[in-house]
Amino acid sequence: MRKLTFAVVLMLICSILALAAEKKVVRPSGAEPSASWSHGILIDNTLYVSGMAGENASGKIPTAFEDEMKQALDNVDSVLKAAGMSSQDVVSVQVYLTDAAIFERRLSMRVPFRFGAATVTEA
Repeated sequence: MRKLTFAVVLMLICSILALAAEKKVVRPSGAEPSASWSHGILIDNTLYVSGMAGENASGKIPTAFEDEMKQALDNVDSVLKAAGMSSQDVVSVQVYLTDAAIFERRLSMRVPFRFGAATVTEA
């Protein structure tokens, strides 16, 4: 019973700390604010970046996969820089591909990030 009580109290403390953590929206220079999503969210010293696609500043997506992938990673890099970080601070990158045929092409690219996972979801 004592272990259960300790576990519940520890869980409550962790939950309260997580809710009390200061959250800061990180937006790269020149990026427009959006009501529906944020480029990055900084909580304590952890930056969360999600949904970065391969669009350039004018909203165009390159036709070649490698160029689109490079642009997406450049977009992530701009969020990192806005938070005072670099690719050396990245712990994990997850890539979602819609075509399994390009999986090997992604593996052959030299990128500054360590990839944690790649998920292929065919349309």
